[in-house]
Amino acid sequence: MHDPRQRTFRLVGAIEDLVAQEALALRAGEFSLAGELAGRVAPLIADLAANPAAQSVLRADRDLQGRIRAVQTMRRASGEWLEAEMERVGAGLHETSAAQGRVARIAPVYGGGPAVPTSRLNYVG
Repeated sequence: MHDPRQRTFRLVGAIEDLVAQEALALRAGEFSLAGELAGRVAPLIADLAANPAAQSVLRADRDLQGRIRAVQTMRRASGEWLEAEMERVGAGLHETSAAQGRVARIAPVYGGGPAVPTSRLNYVG
């Protein structure tokens, strides 16, 4: 078993790595992967927060405190980016819904048929 300082440094390193991967996954549109990574980082954060020895190491080490702040900043930025992306997608859905409503209102004027004629291909062999 590692001493509390080594264990705390390893936990913080793992958290940094997972949070960075999560941020990259979000920006790449890999939302499922980002969710999986968030699920992997959550128990590490809980372990760090619940461990009195780790808390003691964190209080005594300014470098570790800075690394934790950087992780918090990265997660906050990811959350803000995700909120903005959800707003953008929501606006796009609203525009699509409005366009569908307009099409539904004018379709009867044009006979309600499909906009593009469909054709059938027959295989003769």
